[in-house]
Amino acid sequence: ISILKTIPATKMNDLEVQKQIEQMVRFIKQEAEEKANEINVSAEEEFNLEKLQMLEKEKQKIKSDFERREAQIEVQRKIQFSKKLNGQRLEVLKARQGALKDITKEVKVKLMDLTKNSAVYKALIVDLLAQAMQRLGDPKQIIKCRQVD
Repeated sequence: ISILKTIPATKMNDLEVQKQIEQMVRFIKQEAEEKANEINVSAEEEFNLEKLQMLEKEKQKIKSDFERREAQIEVQRKIQFSKKLNGQRLEVLKARQGALKDITKEVKVKLMDLTKNSAVYKALIVDLLAQAMQRLGDPKQIIKCRQVD
């Protein structure tokens, strides 16, 4: 009632009142649509930001998982290489051991043949003793041998 008192008393016909009400309704609808658009834009931005953050988080998780698996594969590869290298070293040692056994057998056979020829055997013993004393670095040594030697 107080509002009506401040408004000058002008007569509006029904058509003008209807137009003014329609104009007010349009204005209110427009304001509501603008506010709804603002809310939608804001929600869309928040959604995109959240989606981007989640995407980056998952990318980082996948990257770290990949790096961990890559490191595990590298360790396994190094282990396999080391096993293979050790296997090859063992084969070389076995071959060397076999060769030493063969050489030892051959030397024993040749020594047995050499003992049959006393002149050659005595010269060999003297040469071997001289070589041993030279390697030891001491010309005075006590030598024990068989009576046959």
